[in-house]
Amino acid sequence: IAAFIYGPVSGLIIAFIAAFIEFLTFSTTAWYGLIMNFASSAVFTLTASLIYKKIRTINGAIIAFTAAVIATTGVMLLLNSFVTPVYLTSPLVGMPKEAASSMVLDLLPRVLLPFNFAKSMLNASVAIMLYKPVLAALSKAKIIQTKSASLSFNKNTRLVLIIGSTALVVSVVIFLILA
Repeated sequence: IAAFIYGPVSGLIIAFIAAFIEFLTFSTTAWYGLIMNFASSAVFTLTASLIYKKIRTINGAIIAFTAAVIATTGVMLLLNSFVTPVYLTSPLVGMPKEAASSMVLDLLPRVLLPFNFAKSMLNASVAIMLYKPVLAALSKAKIIQTKSASLSFNKNTRLVLIIGSTALVVSVVIFLILA
């Protein structure tokens, strides 16, 4: 949302801060988790915000989030192929190299692909549903100036809420299947 409002750089800064806070507090995966969390957020944020910066319409937002889901899922599969085996063979886990590589290759299509897809869909659906209310609140608080920060439910707003809600349901179903 910040990247849509303020541009891609602000989105990247927030992505790094969030990944770093997790690294310092909740993470049990050391710098491996920091890299993966930042990469996921950065790819999603950059893809969506760069497209939306060029096409600032409802259709542009939908295209931006669709591209962000696809790009994030693809990049995370690639990173999982390389970073996860290194993590699994690190002293933190201590798995033998061949077992780690085999395990990751086995998990890629069955767990990592659906997880990354569902996580990206969840990010997109929440952002789609919250963007307009956050924009309106920031405008009302005079933090930003916008021309169309009203919360009227026109045809486009209903379409965005339907798409966001559907994506949210799909991502939750995928997470439940994986659990």
